[in-house]
Amino acid sequence: MSTILLRAYPEQSPWTLDPPPMGLTPCDDSASHSPEQQEEALKQAHAAGRRSASDTSASNPLSLDNEALSLGPLRLEEYTAPPPLPFIPTTTPITFVQARRIDRDSGVLRIQMQEADRVVKLCIDSDATLAETGTAQTLDVFEREAAAYARLLHAGACASGAVPMCYGRMQFTGLELRDATASLDLQDEFRDFIQRGMSSGFKGLVLEFFTGSAVLSSENITPALAEIGLKALYAVHNAYVKHGAVKRQNVVVMPAVNRVAWVGFDCATVPENGPLSRQDLLAELADGWSMLYEHVVSRT
Repeated sequence: MSTILLRAYPEQSPWTLDPPPMGLTPCDDSASHSPEQQEEALKQAHAAGRRSASDTSASNPLSLDNEALSLGPLRLEEYTAPPPLPFIPTTTPITFVQARRIDRDSGVLRIQMQEADRVVKLCIDSDATLAETGTAQTLDVFEREAAAYARLLHAGACASGAVPMCYGRMQFTGLELRDATASLDLQDEFRDFIQRGMSSGFKGLVLEFFTGSAVLSSENITPALAEIGLKALYAVHNAYVKHGAVKRQNVVVMPAVNRVAWVGFDCATVPENGPLSRQDLLAELADGWSMLYEHVVSRT
């Protein structure tokens, strides 16, 4: 089945194949399928090394069933570069509310903009060259994530809820950011982050603020939400974006609104900044399937 899917992925959705590959939703109720569809699903499961269409203990239904297909990358040949993200001027009224997260490369702050809660993900402004490694022409973390969000926004993945809505990008001088956050109770690591960017300034992505959300775990995932999460990853791929970091920390679950969103695109690849093949995208979808449904199984 993955052989059939690969040649047209991501333009072809796994969920539109006929008959539907029931192994794609291992906890699906087969009673809703015709006898012919159940028989075909059982054949697919046996070919993949699974005992039944609902068996998650063996081969992934999205893994390539023909090893030769992994040898010659199938490139994404026809695509159009999206327009750049809108630039939000620093004259826009913003109130910095709370520090959310900090690591070496980025910091996330909750803000109020246009009377709505948002978050701004900040990176220290830098060249494409990474000074730490001396590697030339390496895309910096911010520009990699901004390029991904430009595609996601243009393709409708933001509007669909598969990823956070992106409102645009901003730029701050070190002094602007230091003064704007002076009244906040920031941990030392965040203060150090701002200090490191005083001379170069900061770039920022303004993103949707989630309420009622939690990182993926076996406590908050269900079979239905796992399917929503996998379809959200497909929406990322349909924008010609490879996420690049399929791990539970980058999956946000919102059970109250039946939503699962992917975040953390600082390792993403798009056609404009690196080689990207159909095999790359389908392999990542297979990784997403394994991660999501392993958490479902550990819940039971």
